[in-house]
Amino acid sequence: MSLIHTPMNQCPQRPAGRPRHGISVVEVSLVLVIGAVAVYWVPRVMANMEREKATDAFDFLNSVREAQVDFHAQAGHYAGNLSQLDLDRTAPIHFSIGPVDSTTDAWSLTLTRAGTATDNKYTVIFTEQGFDSRRSSVTGDLIPQELRPRDDISPDLLAGGWAGRPDLHGDSGR
Repeated sequence: MSLIHTPMNQCPQRPAGRPRHGISVVEVSLVLVIGAVAVYWVPRVMANMEREKATDAFDFLNSVREAQVDFHAQAGHYAGNLSQLDLDRTAPIHFSIGPVDSTTDAWSLTLTRAGTATDNKYTVIFTEQGFDSRRSSVTGDLIPQELRPRDDISPDLLAGGWAGRPDLHGDSGR
């Protein structure tokens, strides 16, 4: 039987091939740092991704609005189906598209956010006047800055929809 003698100021060496037990302070620290970064950044990244999806919906609906203006100028009424329109954008893949509700003088189209938990679904509605903020359920920073209601505008002026962006409302600027 042999005894390994080690001086008091040295730790005994672990025999080769024998696994270590436990985790080090460095490993625990690394896990904590990664966790903190994830807690901080993941919600921000997810929010940015959702803003991009909402922007796609607004851009598509603006394209529909512009195509409806052209269609109305030629036919004297609004198109009742998206296939009748010459659209320069494809439909956003993260939204379900409702039917076009149209008459001679008015139309509306609703996009509903698809593929999310039920409490995160929202709708974006456009009409011949542009973004309909009263009937849409999209809120907060998902609405493009230029379409958000401003404090200096009376809510009564918004009754027919938000007319904040000229390219959404043609030359009339309603």
